[in-house]
Amino acid sequence: MRQGLEGELSALLNEILSMHKPDGPVFEKVYARVSLPRIFVADIQLPIEGGDRLTRPLPNGLKDEFIVDDRVYRSASGGVPDYFELTVHAVVDTPLTESSTETRQTAPRESRSPIPVSRLPPPPTTLGGISGPPAPILTIPTIEIDYPEDFPKPARRRIVRERLRAVEALAQKRGSIRSTEDLESALLKFTLQVFAAFAKETCDLGRRELWTAERCESECREVLLYCARVAFLTRDGRIPDDLQTKIERSDEWKEYWRLILEVADNQADNDQTDSITRGQVDPNPEANFREVAEIGERAARRQAVVNPVLKQRGWKPRRLVTEAGVGKNSVYKYLDGTRRTITKENREAIAAALNLNPEQLPD
Repeated sequence: MRQGLEGELSALLNEILSMHKPDGPVFEKVYARVSLPRIFVADIQLPIEGGDRLTRPLPNGLKDEFIVDDRVYRSASGGVPDYFELTVHAVVDTPLTESSTETRQTAPRESRSPIPVSRLPPPPTTLGGISGPPAPILTIPTIEIDYPEDFPKPARRRIVRERLRAVEALAQKRGSIRSTEDLESALLKFTLQVFAAFAKETCDLGRRELWTAERCESECREVLLYCARVAFLTRDGRIPDDLQTKIERSDEWKEYWRLILEVADNQADNDQTDSITRGQVDPNPEANFREVAEIGERAARRQAVVNPVLKQRGWKPRRLVTEAGVGKNSVYKYLDGTRRTITKENREAIAAALNLNPEQLPD
């Protein structure tokens, strides 16, 4: 799958930090995304390195401070441009002291009255003497799938509908995210919801034999990787093994696997029933004769129902293929009897094109 949106990363990095070098220089307006213990920075020209300090202003007038422990450069991949991935730790706050209070006052000490203890701000909540990190900020990933040209527009619209529902569900979780584990879990659920919608529509193309099972599987896996990448769930351009394990245990993945196996089974069964037309006949003459007789009987039953409708409308079988939106073999091999069965979806599509009930089409 080809991913679009060259500016995908920049749209997600919507926090503005400042970078302070140990020797004094300060770089303002550093666009980033904070997801502790990691920070993602889009500006790859920024001279950031271990030991640098990053600050983030807070709505209450205070600020978060982080020290850079490690910097990794991530090269462009799948429509996401280059970026820096930083490993950081938060600077531990210290309780307010009299000396620090003095630096915040503008009047001379003689003109100030002592501050009552009851009015001093409480010290930060600590665990083992270390203040806990602030809750990570949830940013809604922007996912825009660049569909292949032969991907039906109605299917695209249904995927968009499910993506918007996933966005709504993710946004409702903002108040419940307290840790990076919570953030990863929420983003993974969002990713799987979009993936499941795409997989369902893709496997439908496979059931209708418009796409092969191999192509369905390949496209689904690429979209999963793309969605995980824009949600910052990948490492070095791939899904980490521990995250892949969580994915494969999810209901969304299990349903995808059921659908793709169904597509593969149906296509393999159809290939087997088509083998006699390719000269791959049973070496037993009697068995081969029975197969030929069954094919002729199926063709006669089916054509007795379908051909009068085609004749009335002035259609050829290829027009029925177009109107039903199914694979060519689904129509031609159904009519010539070489296909024992057709899928429920193809039966319904062919019947709808002929203005018949699916039950009216002979087996």
